[in-house]
Amino acid sequence: MLRRGCHKPSSIFTTLLFIASLTIGCSEDPPEPAGLPPPPLLSSPFPFKILHRLDGIARLTWSLDTRGCPIDSKVAEEVIGAALGEWEAAGVRFTPAKRGEAVDLLIGWRPPRHGDGLPFGIGEGLIAHIVEGPRSGDDASWSIHLDSTRQWNVGERQPTSLAPSDQVVLPRRGDPHLFGVLVHEAGHILGLGHVPQENSVMRPIPSLGNTSPSAADLGGVHSLYGGGSDHPSDLTICSVDGDGFPHPVAPVLRGVASWPDVRWRGADLDGDGAEELLLRPRGAPTEGSGLTLLFFSGPALLTTSEGPVAGLLSGELDLIVGKDAEGATILAQLLGDGTTRALRLDGGHLPLSLAGKGIPWQGDWGVADSDGDGRADSSGGPRPRSDPASQEGVILEHDVDGDGTIETLVASERAADGTRSMTWRGRRGLASFRAIDVALVDIDGDGMLELVARGLVGTEKN
Repeated sequence: MLRRGCHKPSSIFTTLLFIASLTIGCSEDPPEPAGLPPPPLLSSPFPFKILHRLDGIARLTWSLDTRGCPIDSKVAEEVIGAALGEWEAAGVRFTPAKRGEAVDLLIGWRPPRHGDGLPFGIGEGLIAHIVEGPRSGDDASWSIHLDSTRQWNVGERQPTSLAPSDQVVLPRRGDPHLFGVLVHEAGHILGLGHVPQENSVMRPIPSLGNTSPSAADLGGVHSLYGGGSDHPSDLTICSVDGDGFPHPVAPVLRGVASWPDVRWRGADLDGDGAEELLLRPRGAPTEGSGLTLLFFSGPALLTTSEGPVAGLLSGELDLIVGKDAEGATILAQLLGDGTTRALRLDGGHLPLSLAGKGIPWQGDWGVADSDGDGRADSSGGPRPRSDPASQEGVILEHDVDGDGTIETLVASERAADGTRSMTWRGRRGLASFRAIDVALVDIDGDGMLELVARGLVGTEKN
């Protein structure tokens, strides 16, 4: 049976754009960090959202529950097979279950209230859902439930539009397009959440999006399970051997950190010993952009994402991570006038709230607010190993492979494509590779640091 991979709980999407704009406007920001080009006019939306990770997708069996099926079952099976087949480009193989074989995914029609606690409602966004067994009440690992009170369209898609209005507007009750809805719900089964991008099949209202997964949709699946083509915006999690060669140890995170539009770093947000990745876009906030957190489990496997949260933290400033006197995680930035912008992350998960007034906190980068008055009492410490350096010269000095010898990573001048030639000077020799930037992050919490590289190109021994 198909099981969900271990994951941390997701949280509610929060923006607070208005409050953020007021906060940001109160203080003068320092100049942008050295080595970064000017910021883009608008920030980049995060390409995908991760709900969960399955144990594997090499072969997923599916079956149609014909009870209450409002259309011919043969037609329904043809549409289901074609819709699930849209995900084959991501390396997914959905196959009809044979008689007596365990079913990973059951698809069936249900009345509005059908016992799983997820009733259907008004509007096209409430006509279908996924639910995991045994909550589904079905003999399958996962189910897609469809509203049996609708007239389902099995022909060409009829796009729905949302007309501008100063009133709350719900989509008209039309004939939902079975193929498009199934492609969308299959994305949820694979672990993808809703995104606002117009070309994505994961838009909240399926008929407003495409019926074929976009490159970003496929990138989300590849980031969970592997595959895809290398791109400078990828983040690769590697182990490093004694010669300094980086070896990928997990699926590459596809398209998550375009350079120079996105800044990233690692930090243990929830105190479990494993470090998460934090990504922040540069430029003015746009729909679908903002602080995004990536959580991992086991051997550095992506399991969930949280966010994006727009407008609260600048992509132009270094991100300080610390703890306050109550043990809550603090995300902060040092402003040009010596004040700090500090936000509290209770339990290491979203949502964010303003740090408590009068509550001291201590962060990395040598920054601290020892009396909680909103001003930094100390600053100017070393760059955290989990925050990628962008300068030329020595960028890392650390015993990466645990052999007792300090390895040094030296970066050359940046090339036109944004990459630098990086050379490890270790005990047993020299190894070079090209990447845009790198950091040392304990992704799996085993005490051994992984090298996370953006735009990793290749390695060679000198």
